[in-house]
Order: sequence, then C-alpha cells, then structure tokens
Amino acid sequence: MLGEITSKVTEKNTENLYHETFTNSAKYGIVEQQSFFDKSISNEANLANYYVVRENDFVYNPRISNSAPVGPVRRNKLNRTGVMSPLYYVFRATTAVYPIF
Repeated sequence: MLGEITSKVTEKNTENLYHETFTNSAKYGIVEQQSFFDKSISNEANLANYYVVRENDFVYNPRISNSAPVGPVRRNKLNRTGVMSPLYYVFRATTAVYPIF
C-alpha cells in the first residue's frame, strides 16, 4: 500500500525560508507557478501556510482533467526546494523505496 512506502509531508513554510511557489500540472509535472501562469497566484503574506516541497517529493493535485482523470501525481524533479499550496497533497517516499522508481 502507498501508505507503507510513503509519508505525508506536514512541514510548512512557517519561517518563510522558501519563496518559490510550485504548481502541479497534469501535462508538465511540477513547475514554477509564476512561469506556468505568467503571474504569481500566491503572495508573500500567505506562503507561511504552504507545504515545503523538497527534491523528489511527490505532489498529488486533486483537480481532474482529460489528461489526468483522477488528478496528477508528480515527483519534484526541479532539483530545488519550493512551496506548494495546502490544496495539494505532498508526500515523500520512505527509505524502503527508491523515489525515482
């Protein structure tokens, strides 16, 4: 079961250490939000409540689309840490599994 090899990320950006907001696109995977939307959806005032997304963390976007009928699940392959809206579910592979697999 997924819960046996992953754990939910609960770390929030409470210290405002990270300022780059990510989004999870069904077509492109995890991308920088401002580039994807051509504007910033988040703002500095609300980033403290966002989840910290580290390299190789997974993000589930519950929004369904034609290309992702149950919502996309993607791995952070950006080689950097950012933040993700609390509307997304962020999880991390345990040491029992190789995250790229």
